[in-house]
Amino acid sequence: SEPRFKSAESAARRLEWMKEALEEFKLRADVRPGSAAERPKLHRDKGKDDKGKRSKSQPRRQLSARILAMRRARSEPRAVRELSRALDERERDTRWAKEMLERARNRLEDGELLGARMGLDEAK
Repeated sequence: SEPRFKSAESAARRLEWMKEALEEFKLRADVRPGSAAERPKLHRDKGKDDKGKRSKSQPRRQLSARILAMRRARSEPRAVRELSRALDERERDTRWAKEMLERARNRLEDGELLGARMGLDEAK
């Protein structure tokens, strides 16, 4: 029987994990964490040797249905969202102008020529 840590992880597995962590640290020792220079080093060799493997200390995250739905909702291209917003804004402006024209028409029918003209100018 080999020595084990409190979390029932074997000493050999922990030693292997530490060696890999030290190698990764040596690869990234010349760059600042979180910088643009670190990004290529993070993704360079990821997945070549350990494809499909996951260490015991990193369990797979289960995503909730709400998170998955949010990801699907955000999956539409940014250009589509921007166009949709622009169309909504134009629709709102058009409805406002139509309302102003109806008010101007009512004022004209009531004989308020100056009020009707001001309403038309505002609707433009």
